[in-house]
Amino acid sequence: MRNSKIVRLLGALTEEEVPDFIKFIESSFFNPSKKVAIFGKYLLKYHSNFEEGKISKLQIMKAVAGSVDADLKLLSYWATDLVKLVEAFIVYRYQKAQIQLGQIALMQRFAETNMDVYYSQAKRKFEEFQTTKAQHNEMFYYNLMKAAEIDNGLFVKKRKRENNESLQSAVNNLDWFYLSLKLKYACEAINRQMVLSGTYHLNLIDDIVVFIEKYDGELPAQVLIYYNIYNSLIKPNEEEYFAQLKLLLAQNSELFAPNDSRNMYLYAINYCVAKINSGKSLFVNELLNIYKQGLQQNILLEDGFISPWSYQNIVGVAIRANEFNWAKEFIYEYKKHLHPKFKNNAFNYNLASYHFSTASFDKAQDYLLKIDPNDTNYAIGGRVLLMKIYLENKEYEALESLLNSFRNYLHRNSKMSARMRKLYLNTIKFVKKLNNVHIRDFKKLHHIKKQVEATDNLADRKWMLSKINGYLKFEI
Repeated sequence: MRNSKIVRLLGALTEEEVPDFIKFIESSFFNPSKKVAIFGKYLLKYHSNFEEGKISKLQIMKAVAGSVDADLKLLSYWATDLVKLVEAFIVYRYQKAQIQLGQIALMQRFAETNMDVYYSQAKRKFEEFQTTKAQHNEMFYYNLMKAAEIDNGLFVKKRKRENNESLQSAVNNLDWFYLSLKLKYACEAINRQMVLSGTYHLNLIDDIVVFIEKYDGELPAQVLIYYNIYNSLIKPNEEEYFAQLKLLLAQNSELFAPNDSRNMYLYAINYCVAKINSGKSLFVNELLNIYKQGLQQNILLEDGFISPWSYQNIVGVAIRANEFNWAKEFIYEYKKHLHPKFKNNAFNYNLASYHFSTASFDKAQDYLLKIDPNDTNYAIGGRVLLMKIYLENKEYEALESLLNSFRNYLHRNSKMSARMRKLYLNTIKFVKKLNNVHIRDFKKLHHIKKQVEATDNLADRKWMLSKINGYLKFEI
């Protein structure tokens, strides 16, 4: 049963959800069958190790039906019913979490049944939640639109001869809902087009941009944020959109769920990375400041964890910005936020990078040796860093051996893209030239420098050029 639908669905429940699901299937309102409840609770004994646990059909029959001789067809019936219960539980949990939708449903019911007092109470609770607890994403405006729609329906029903703002509120919030979502999707589509082949047709987007630029009222934060993200994507050389985006993120991130804020920050991060890659080194500090801002607001953590790649990128940017003390403090402070699966290797690799950047090459090598050699996440980065350490320490024979084994590793790695393989093969080629050239052979050094500068697909170009320039400074 290990690969059956019911086992996979139960295995996907979180530890927090399991006790609630047991209460759910024990409730006769949701589940009239006691046998199905016993079956579900028996399977959940294996919840933490469905992969390893051997779930025997005969043991299930004995636990649920009281006999191993019971008809095995019952097992199929129970599994079908339990699948339906898991799906119903997922829907129930989702609906329970949507407090605004619950209040909207009550408003709708009380409006239909002419319970004006209860309608006013439900409306007040809805408005209080929207004001104090709701996240200001596109659904914030959708819920306001639905509430205004119900309010307008009630107004029409009562045939009052007086002004009522509910219809205008419904219209306005429909606009904000649509514009927020349209701009969000447009940014995602443009971003995806930059990475993958394919074209997205963004109908009305030009009209939306013109509308926002001419609108003389107050626009929602999400509309403004994605308007500036959109313009920074299509007009990257007009840096005022990025400047405005930074300001909006700093002022409004608390209005959004962490996941929504994280996505917004990623656009700002990617903008800086693109600028740095184009040669604008001033954006190194911009990028570090955005990372610091994201860390301060806990936006870069997911379920309390920072991804090992964000951890590594932040350290790398801090080092490039020459903020070595901050980089070291970050490495140690955020170690506790690394998932146990990645913690030791990520911590040691980034400490090695830090010590390399401060010219403590022996310490850097010591930390590299602490990394699990079977961890493919650091197989390439670790080799590149060790390659640089050997050259800095003038360990020429060790470097030659490493370059050869590194080249073989790249050729054997079938999962690596051709572009990435070429990038590291180029790096190996030039490090090999530096390893073999005499440091006073200035003619060859100038030739290597020109080749390095002319090669697009190359890792650690800045370090390589600094090594060459370091040799060339002795030229007379």
